[in-house]
Order: sequence, then C-alpha cells, then structure tokens
Amino acid sequence: ELVDITSSSSNQGLRIMNTHADAYGPRLIFAKDGGDPDDNDSAGQLEFYQKNDADQFALYGKIRVQSADVSDGTEDGTMVLSTMVAGTATDIITISGGNVALTNDLDVDGTTNLDVVDIDGAVQLDATLTVGADDQGYDVIFYGNTASSNMTWDTSEDDLVLNDSRLYI
Repeated sequence: ELVDITSSSSNQGLRIMNTHADAYGPRLIFAKDGGDPDDNDSAGQLEFYQKNDADQFALYGKIRVQSADVSDGTEDGTMVLSTMVAGTATDIITISGGNVALTNDLDVDGTTNLDVVDIDGAVQLDATLTVGADDQGYDVIFYGNTASSNMTWDTSEDDLVLNDSRLYI
C-alpha cells in the first residue's frame, strides 16, 4: 500500500528535520520484517519516476538494497544503483562484499588518485603516459611472453635493463 503526498508547488518535497542539539542528524529507516528472511531478499528500494514525452510515468533510476547473507553475525548487504539505458533498467554500480563493480564505462574527467589498481582487461591510453615526476621516478617493467623476459626501467640506476638476450635496442 502506498501513501501519496501530492502538491502542485514547483518545489515540493518531504522534510525530516531534527532540531535536537547533538551530533545526530535525521534518519529515514527502511525495515523489512517479513518472517522468514532469506539470502538475496530485497531490503528496500528508492525509485525515481518522471513522465516521458508520451505523458507516461517512466522509471529513470533506482537504488535497491538486498540482504546478500542473512546469517546472524555475518550479515552481508548488496546495494545496486540502476539507471535507464535505452528504455531498459540497467544495473550500473553494485556494492557488495566490500567491493564496487561498474558494469559500464567509467569516464573520469580530472585527476584520480588510485593506490593500487588491478586491471584484468586491455587498457588504451589516448594521451601521454607519465610515470613519476622530474627528479622523482619509479620502476617500470614491461613483461614479454617468455618467462623472465622483460624490459625494466630501474629508477635507482637511471637505466633501462633488458632482461633477456633476445631483447635488443
């Protein structure tokens, strides 16, 4: 059963305000108490609708949360952010088990600082690759298809090392 809050104002909304002078802000709690909980049950979701050009309400995005594991003491949750892509609700970001998965491209405009990156697929660079900075270099290793065959820029020696007799410049 739905509770409708309707307003003809151009700035309608729902406000939850905490006026207590403490460190805690207001909360909105979604609680499911359905009796027999199972792994991957829906814990709740927020859905975002707007009318399309045919004057029909269409879903444009949603955030859903599932109980990935309901075992007492080892509970795990999954959060999924979905948006419409060409008329189909598509999972874009999934957060589960401490990991974040993107199902489509990640377009970063600006600087991104990453501590450790493990890329399992091909990488295409459309501009210059810079490793380190002037007077602050780092080792770079290019591996060949043969064991122990690599080319290493050794920053401590400021030297390019070819680690296989078949490699030459």
